[in-house]
Amino acid sequence: MKIAKLKDKNGNEILPKSVVDFNSITTEEKVIGTYLGDILYKKAIKVTTALNTGENLIPHGISNLKLCTSIKAVSAANQVLPRFEGTTSITGATSIKAVNGTNIVVGVIGDGWSSRDWYFIIEYTKE
Repeated sequence: MKIAKLKDKNGNEILPKSVVDFNSITTEEKVIGTYLGDILYKKAIKVTTALNTGENLIPHGISNLKLCTSIKAVSAANQVLPRFEGTTSITGATSIKAVNGTNIVVGVIGDGWSSRDWYFIIEYTKE
């Protein structure tokens, strides 16, 4: 089986050493493949501060974010945050609402989960 070489948007080959175990999670940005012709990246963001009721802006530190293709959050207590578009009025709800150019937006409505450490795992492309 022949494996295709990854190239950046300028046509430069991405060296194999920059492509590592696709299933590992790290806080460092890594190349995991391509998405509609763009290089696909993955990284984890660790949040150790409590999330407050209302909207919380969590900086993701990704420069030139083009498209978030996937995001999930797992707590240190093995809980997974759901992803809701827009707003939710469910009391006791914590959810990922959006990802923009600088932040992950998390909504919290009176939720006891918000005091746990969280790991946000994001897959994305860049401009």
